[in-house]
Amino acid sequence: MEQMKIILVCWLGILIGFACGDDDDDDATTDTDSATDTDTDTDTDTDTDTDTDTDTDTDTDTDTDTDTDTDTDTDTDTDNCPEDEEDQTYINVAGQVIDFTGGSTAGLWVAAVDPIGFLLGTSDPLAETTAGADGTFKFDCLKVQNEGLGLVVLVDDASQDGADGTYFPTGTGIAGWGGGVAPMDVLDAQPVALPNTLVAGLEAQTDINPTLAGLIMGSVIDGATGQPIDGAVVTKGDGSDANVVYPTADFTGLETDNNTSTTGAFLFNNSIVLSIPQEYTASAEGYTFANDLAASKMGYCYFMYMVSQ
Repeated sequence: MEQMKIILVCWLGILIGFACGDDDDDDATTDTDSATDTDTDTDTDTDTDTDTDTDTDTDTDTDTDTDTDTDTDTDTDTDNCPEDEEDQTYINVAGQVIDFTGGSTAGLWVAAVDPIGFLLGTSDPLAETTAGADGTFKFDCLKVQNEGLGLVVLVDDASQDGADGTYFPTGTGIAGWGGGVAPMDVLDAQPVALPNTLVAGLEAQTDINPTLAGLIMGSVIDGATGQPIDGAVVTKGDGSDANVVYPTADFTGLETDNNTSTTGAFLFNNSIVLSIPQEYTASAEGYTFANDLAASKMGYCYFMYMVSQ
């Protein structure tokens, strides 16, 4: 197990997700924005000449703009997390669980887990909750100082029944950090819920064996619009074939032209164990993509968003 952790730490990199700025970093700028002391000094120059009053008015206008910036920073910090400490960092995570077939995700179990814990099944969730009536969820003030690689949001039936029940347990990479990138709030996460009927249908058309080998699935996304990209191709990081298939838009078949449909969906057509992370990338006309790492484990799906730069 220790050897596996070393391999995973060496390979597992930035996970895909949509991140917003860290509120705590914004708060740090609030104290430096004040220009009140500058006004006091300017008032002492009034005796020099009358023109100084005009300059003072200009400074007053500047102060008004500064106050507006300060109010904006304060408004974004709505969750009142503790200030970051030397040995602890806090982030907020919120979003909406998405069913790829359009079904309701109300009441599903949602948990925040670290990537290595997801692959090895060796860690408890950092936090867990139940999706609301519209599939929305929120985790306030997650402690992520010890989560050195990023965050995965795991979704399953409320009973957490593994591959049984209505949904197949699926972890979506929503944020990555490390290598100089600090943990940040993620307020627009879209973790995926995969119905078991959909997984069974894909299994019947491909060589996948989700129960025994795991499953890696994803969607190619336009980073500017957030919309799926039609006609994209997914390969290994070096451009070689990754044995990928592309479900049709209604998920009842596979695309014959070997690229994504209007859903941007792709699937690794492997029946072998997928627990060793490997680099993958996408290509599409007019887009540029970085390499992303992906892996899964038996009885689970890892869902990755491949987002254009």
